[in-house]
Amino acid sequence: SVSTTVLVPSKSDSLRVLRSLADSRVVKVRYLPGISDLWLRDPAPWLVMSNNAKWLWQPEFDPPYLSAEPQLKSNRAVLESFFRKSLSGFNCDHLTLQLDWKWEGGNATFNGAGVIIATDAVLLQNHGTQSGLEQVCRALGARPIIIPAEPGDVLSHSDGTVRFWYHDEILISDLTGVPGLSASARRKAENYLDQLVDVLTANGFLEERIKLVPCGPYAERSGLDGIPSARGCYINYLRTRDLILVPAFGDRKQDQKALEFFHSIQSPRGRVVPIDCRLLSDF
Repeated sequence: SVSTTVLVPSKSDSLRVLRSLADSRVVKVRYLPGISDLWLRDPAPWLVMSNNAKWLWQPEFDPPYLSAEPQLKSNRAVLESFFRKSLSGFNCDHLTLQLDWKWEGGNATFNGAGVIIATDAVLLQNHGTQSGLEQVCRALGARPIIIPAEPGDVLSHSDGTVRFWYHDEILISDLTGVPGLSASARRKAENYLDQLVDVLTANGFLEERIKLVPCGPYAERSGLDGIPSARGCYINYLRTRDLILVPAFGDRKQDQKALEFFHSIQSPRGRVVPIDCRLLSDF
């Protein structure tokens, strides 16, 4: 039976690149009219649960990487109205914050226990300070951890680099394991991973609870101007209670390596299902 619903914009390219989700029969695909951004996680409202209360909060969505593509900025009113109606059974109140703060959903990695990981881009984008970020996070009932953005990542989002597996267990994309890296590129990747681990351990996470997710070779970008392809980024998985959808990119060796990794950390009764994301990763 279908227990997972994936929301996608009702665009022709969405219907094409996400057909594999519907064909997989492990998820239900629901299309949203009037939404421009294929990556719905970024502009969507946040469901915030803190102190036995539930809110919807709509951060300002104005990422610098879409400055030349204003038609891709989804209508905030349409998004908020849809989510409020869809979550009406959750008894959500609207969280009103008198704060001028820009934040994309892809740069907010939650652990469900009061911690948000974001890259330093959230400070640069708001011309803000750590105290300003902490003020926002206090209203959300969370503590922020700022990590350096992945070098060369135009989006500068945290969700392509780190994910929480449990509230105290963190997965990091293993950039050092990318096939074909030059010696200098490998050293840069190693230095970056060392920085990430240092930040996380300094914030109370145990190094033995940090695991590296296999990472495939990144393809040349072929989507929106200036935004690289996400091929090889296996950390872009989708996890529910008993199911993990793992992106597959057509490289059998690397795809199998990623599947074996997720099988090794998934619960015995859980399923690990590959989803063909070759087209999706280029948008």
